[in-house]
Amino acid sequence: MYHFDVPRACAKSLIHSYGTMALRVVELGEQESKKLKRKLNERINPAYPFLWSELLYGIRCELAEKPNDVLCRRVPLAFLDKQAALTVLPEVVDMLARERRWSNAQKKTELEEATRLLAYMK
Repeated sequence: MYHFDVPRACAKSLIHSYGTMALRVVELGEQESKKLKRKLNERINPAYPFLWSELLYGIRCELAEKPNDVLCRRVPLAFLDKQAALTVLPEVVDMLARERRWSNAQKKTELEEATRLLAYMK
């Protein structure tokens, strides 16, 4: 039997969003947490049931290429709370930069573009 330390609300959200792939999202978070020395199966924001591992899953397995693709389409945080999305945006850009091997110049460009586009959210 699998046991992961994921809050109940997050587990329900994962099952709703990913179905049978929910376990894969959490396993990816556990594996990568060891490498990054940072827990990925924790909430992005305490008010919402989304985990950092979902963002990584979106980048690796669902081919998310842009920060707003991650925060609007993979995890709808930007639609629910623009300020919360802006708060985590730098970390999302860092995650994408690691995965896509972006230069510092590209990281800066992506952060500026995503910030500008998030301004249109309500």
